Amino acid sequence: MEMIAYLRPFKDFSYAHYYGDSYLEFQGLHLNMQNFIHLEFKTYKPDGLLLYIEESSESIGQFLIQLFIRHGILQYQFVCGKATQVKNITTPARVDDGQWYKVQIRQSMVPCEAEMLILEISAKTRMPSNFSSNSYGLETGSIFVGGLPYSSAIKQIPGPVYNFTGCIQVIEINNVGPFNFSNAVGRKNIDSCRTPVPTHLPTPFPTISSDVLTLPEPVTPSLSSPELPSACQGGLCHNGGTCHPISLPTGAASFECDCQLHFTGRFCEKDVALFFPSFNGNSYLELPSLTSVSQMRTASGQETSNLTTLYLTVKTTAPSGTILYSSEKNFGDQFLHLYLVEGRPTVRFSCGNSQNILTVSVNQSISKGIFMPITISYMLPVSNPEGYCMIEMAADRNPPVQHRLHLSYQASQITFGPTFLGNVPVHKEVPECAGHIHGYRGCIRDFQVNNKEFFIIDDALGGKNVENCNVPICDYHPCRNGGTCISDAENWFCECPKLYSGRLCQFMTCDESPCGNGATCFPKSRQDVVCLCPYGRSGILCNDVINITQPSFSGTDVFGYTSFLAYATIPNITFNYEFHLKFQLLNHHSALQDNLIFFTGQKGQGLNGDDFLVLGLCDGRVVYSYNLGSGTATIISKPLDLTLNIHVIQLGRYLQKGWLKVDDQKNKTITSPGRLVGLNVFSQFYLGGYHEYNAELLPKGSRFKNGFQGCIFDVQVRTNMNQEFKSPGNPEGHPNSGRSVGQCKASPCSLIKCRNGGKCMESGSTVYCDCLAGWKGAFCTEMVTVCDPEHDPPHLCKQGGTCVPLPNGYTCHCPLGTSGTYCEQDISISDPSFRSNESSWMSFAPFYIRHKTHIKLQFQPLSPDGILFYTAQRLGTQSGDFLCISLANGFIQLRYNLGDKTIVLQAIQKVHADGQTWHVLRVGRVGNEGYLDLDGINVTHTASAGMNVLDTRTDFYVGGVSSLNLVNSMATENEPTGFSGCIREVVINDKELKLTATDPKGGANIGDCDGTACGYSVCKNNGTCQVESSGFSCSCPQGWIGNTCEESVHCLQNRCRPQALCIPQPTLLSYTCVCALGWSGKHCDSKISFFTAKFVGNSYIKYIDPLYGKRDLQYSRISLNFTTNQIEGLMVWLGKAEDEDNDFLAIGLANGTLKVVINLGERISVPMIQSKDSTCSDERWHFVTVIQNQTCVKVYLDEELIIFEDIDPHRKYTALNYGGICYFGGFEIGREVHTVTVGLFQKKFIGKMKDIALFQDSRKIQLMKGEGYNVHNGDHRN
Repeated sequence: MEMIAYLRPFKDFSYAHYYGDSYLEFQGLHLNMQNFIHLEFKTYKPDGLLLYIEESSESIGQFLIQLFIRHGILQYQFVCGKATQVKNITTPARVDDGQWYKVQIRQSMVPCEAEMLILEISAKTRMPSNFSSNSYGLETGSIFVGGLPYSSAIKQIPGPVYNFTGCIQVIEINNVGPFNFSNAVGRKNIDSCRTPVPTHLPTPFPTISSDVLTLPEPVTPSLSSPELPSACQGGLCHNGGTCHPISLPTGAASFECDCQLHFTGRFCEKDVALFFPSFNGNSYLELPSLTSVSQMRTASGQETSNLTTLYLTVKTTAPSGTILYSSEKNFGDQFLHLYLVEGRPTVRFSCGNSQNILTVSVNQSISKGIFMPITISYMLPVSNPEGYCMIEMAADRNPPVQHRLHLSYQASQITFGPTFLGNVPVHKEVPECAGHIHGYRGCIRDFQVNNKEFFIIDDALGGKNVENCNVPICDYHPCRNGGTCISDAENWFCECPKLYSGRLCQFMTCDESPCGNGATCFPKSRQDVVCLCPYGRSGILCNDVINITQPSFSGTDVFGYTSFLAYATIPNITFNYEFHLKFQLLNHHSALQDNLIFFTGQKGQGLNGDDFLVLGLCDGRVVYSYNLGSGTATIISKPLDLTLNIHVIQLGRYLQKGWLKVDDQKNKTITSPGRLVGLNVFSQFYLGGYHEYNAELLPKGSRFKNGFQGCIFDVQVRTNMNQEFKSPGNPEGHPNSGRSVGQCKASPCSLIKCRNGGKCMESGSTVYCDCLAGWKGAFCTEMVTVCDPEHDPPHLCKQGGTCVPLPNGYTCHCPLGTSGTYCEQDISISDPSFRSNESSWMSFAPFYIRHKTHIKLQFQPLSPDGILFYTAQRLGTQSGDFLCISLANGFIQLRYNLGDKTIVLQAIQKVHADGQTWHVLRVGRVGNEGYLDLDGINVTHTASAGMNVLDTRTDFYVGGVSSLNLVNSMATENEPTGFSGCIREVVINDKELKLTATDPKGGANIGDCDGTACGYSVCKNNGTCQVESSGFSCSCPQGWIGNTCEESVHCLQNRCRPQALCIPQPTLLSYTCVCALGWSGKHCDSKISFFTAKFVGNSYIKYIDPLYGKRDLQYSRISLNFTTNQIEGLMVWLGKAEDEDNDFLAIGLANGTLKVVINLGERISVPMIQSKDSTCSDERWHFVTVIQNQTCVKVYLDEELIIFEDIDPHRKYTALNYGGICYFGGFEIGREVHTVTVGLFQKKFIGKMKDIALFQDSRKIQLMKGEGYNVHNGDHRN
């Protein structure tokens, strides 16, 4: 992780940095009949002069050559001979985005024409010329790069002339170059850009027609360009990321990390759950090979047997970029390349060899920042001796564009290799005829090949620098009942508060669910629940199996849930389908008002313009609607004949034309608006209702207020006239899921009997009893319990105890420090005991264990099962990250999930669950590498690829969890249960949790292990605790005294003054005094004052900055003088130093050289080390200054700049939040430097420091106003 900067002498350079008032002037050269200019530049400014070739005194009026940027557009102007008209060539895209651009210009004088290439976009123009051939060899005046020394010399450019800001390298003009700084005859305010041009810049000119001269190959940059030290050192990029050094226009060195799939952040340190991918121009995803052949029709209705169709939805504002690329896996040049040209989708397809390339492009830009659909179909005549090759594309719901090529031979079958989205990795060879590969910037939401929908992230084989495509859905505040909207990606979700669930937090849920078989639990009251049964189940707790041949639906119940069946997506529904079905109404009122019969559509996200197909009832009529993307088509039948018991519906569509026939009514037809002909849907086929029936979650135009009420049966569908009708589902007739669906004409209420006046209520397969007042329970057989607030008299639980009803009364769950039947007794806890049958648990406020977790625990079990420790990202079965230590069948298990997979370690031996044996357990993880050590026998899990940080926010739970049903199902092997037994020590990352009645954050039903005041840690230093009538006493070992053996006998009669610490020295049978700051002497009895602090290896000063509240934390500065003969040591630490993620700036020594480390909030520190050519451990005084300007860090040693680095050019975190705390020389006694700094520095400082100044303060720090120990007077030479 160490980033090294070197001291560098001046070297010549050709990459020059210009500042808006800069220029370089070079000696003129000779113009030829054909002239070539080759340069590279980058800038963020919309205006600036790049190149101007001045006329000489002999050539005034003979030519004009100038290249400049105006309003972000690159422009080249030229004149040949004495023509008065100035010709202009411009680029179609802006170039002021800070990217490197390579420009090549061919200027012909006779005829007068020019051609300019940038990003492989070639533009040319010509004009009549009276420039005679005898002007060959005309000498120019000076050549100016980046600007002019005067403001208005160029009369041909209207308006002011702006000098350039950014970087330029003139590689060559007419085979002369590169144009180095040392060759300039004039200059102003020029510095080295220090940025070699990236290797991914556009390539030279493509082949031009034979009547136009081609440009020469570019000249290789001069080897005299300065070689920069790499900013990339081992381990800087985490999780398999690749580091790339970069140099910034400011001259600062920096780096970038290319992150593997599922990781992001400056250092690839953040694991991210991806939904819809976003590409930044340097990203790509690798997917499996394209499906080769499928029988279907083209969008124009053409029949074929060798057609493959791709469907994508993309969102971008970029004018260019590769969206999709795939090529032949085995041999040959076959490929498929979808990319943007000036925002227009363009696809190139190889028909078997490099000579037969088909290209189609739509005549409309899709770079509008909204999701746009693109459909591509391609075909090769692989089964016939001759035929045609075809490529077809439609975008933004416009008619398709097609290109065919007749082939006189049989093409070989393409065996595509991987499919790349967003870009192509550099190691992948791309045929020249495939077109330029340029990184895509934008999002890709959907990707389907024929009938197979790719789940882009789940199906990805690999990728680089992919992040989530964020959309502002949460701006509309869709969540209800206090839910929090989180827009991780297109697939936003609501984080619901307790007792609520559902996509919008619209449903109440059960805290403890008795429902079985995956049923949905709903709280009918505070104590009673209703189980909404899944498909194939019925009964009070959904434990009864039912056979459904004719499903019965109940619409939306009183709890807001809808009965429904969900079948697999119907394949090949794009251009043609036909449905037959029958239904029977539950009644002639509510079942006819506004009821959904079936639905399938795009994602069910409630977005405008989504394709869908829906059938329903409205006001007694059948309503059939579909939207192909360009408007909704709706057919409404005549009113139903309600004398009929069973109604028959037939409907279908071919391309835009749809039809509907209901019972004996006449057939009705309609044609959908617009020109789109394909239905693109990916959702399941929903029958009778929707999984979560909310208008917000369905496409506009497909919304009915209620689910179907009645029976639907004999549902049949086909998607080709030559096919037989089939039932939906895969396998046929089998739904994927469902809820509250019963068997037609079968009543669940016939199987149960509600007591005490209760009324049976049924909703499909769901059944429950609606009880009269005073009664409750599944069958209304239970009276309201004593724990209910309405019961008279109330329960007797005291001191905050929680009443829990039992079949024969109730029990009280007692808070910490209380016990007894009604929690009426106060108890003390030294070693807590837990009882799983009484739901015992303790909780502690969490602290950071993100990067590493080390836990030591001593326990004495009474049962072979139970949770010892648990923490998670959130409480709930979908908890996110978690870490759990538990007993399972007598074996200790450590389970943790960092976001991608659950890692399980199990001890080799069983524990003794006899209540007599204390076991010592040490478990932990660093990244995803874990270990488990039980009584000295170790088990490990080696590090592997994947996520490696533990994000937890819940409390630390010991002995159990407050609600065991909120434990992640993967956290325990069996059903989660509390621990039974005693626990006497829990230490997490060297922080001990105090297992008492007062220190935990919460807890319940905790007793004391032996019922006495004696506990494991009551007596210190191996003292023995003895029970006394008044409490306890400690029998201390030799060398210790005091009530808890906390005082050394060697310090019993010490002579250290009150402001000093006595440190026992048992081997010497004596002690030493550690003096507080400002005191000295053997017994710290001499008061001292000094300006130079001398640190002796166990010293430190902690200084509180009184001006911290007024500081500008984006611009910090510290300077000091130091001297030492040591090669390791921490001199300065600005920061709280509470945990490894606090902001800080540190200065110290590593191997004799200066080392500076900074952390501005990325949770990862960036070390920078001085060149090893010199040493600071020479006992000479050295002056060091560290300046932090947002993310730029400059380090001066003895007035010489040795480090200049920008740790994050994106400026994500720019402030040094050091809390006003400054440590000098080390940390408090007992806090080891290598532990606090996580190995960044090895030990405390030995040497002297003086003249310490913060920020721009005129006065130096008064060290004597700090606090500290063992700091000596260093004003003298000794």
